[in-house]
Amino acid sequence: MELLYADEEFLLILPNTSEENTFLFAEHFRRDIEKMEFIPAGEEEKHPVTISGGISTYPCLENVEEDAYTIIRYAEHALYNAKKRGKNKIVQFSQINLDY
Repeated sequence: MELLYADEEFLLILPNTSEENTFLFAEHFRRDIEKMEFIPAGEEEKHPVTISGGISTYPCLENVEEDAYTIIRYAEHALYNAKKRGKNKIVQFSQINLDY
């Protein structure tokens, strides 16, 4: 199994953490990042910093054989969904179809 990530992507694994607590952690992290400002070298103008994230848990779907690769793919799907919704959001894979 080979997983490729862009230079701005990372993965956090929170063992023994419920989906609700994972979401709370991620939202807190997102808000902390949102408060930061970035000033590129040689510039004076501040640029906002935001993140988007996707959350998945194990086990996730009933009657589906899941492994680490599958759970990461679920999280990626939730991440792309967050970006489609306007970025600077945390989306839970289990909530994707319920939000429409």
